[in-house]
Amino acid sequence: MCTAIILTAGVHNAMAKSAIIVVAAIIGVYIGRTFNKYVKSFGTAIVGATMLVVGVSMYDKKMSVDEIPSKDDLKDKAMLGRYIGYSAGWIILTCLGTFIQLKFITADDCDDDDMMNKDYM
Repeated sequence: MCTAIILTAGVHNAMAKSAIIVVAAIIGVYIGRTFNKYVKSFGTAIVGATMLVVGVSMYDKKMSVDEIPSKDDLKDKAMLGRYIGYSAGWIILTCLGTFIQLKFITADDCDDDDMMNKDYM
């Protein structure tokens, strides 16, 4: 986020760049603490969906999702359909994983000896 702000705004002053980074870090900490449950659920869902989609794509000999598609790949209707299918699957799996974690996993599911479940944390 900071890089996008700095590059699009054309900021060349080192102090201004540092200030943008500090403000973005403060915003990130606030969002992380305020929406902790949602950030954890979405984060693990997106990682799981990515691992699943990449694993499935390894069986497809004509496509690899770990590469950025070239313009020639996107001109081919079959390859474009594959990229759209994998992208849609990734988005659907991420949303489904987030929903399942928010709906069915609660704080009661934590172990008693869970370090993050202590009152002093």
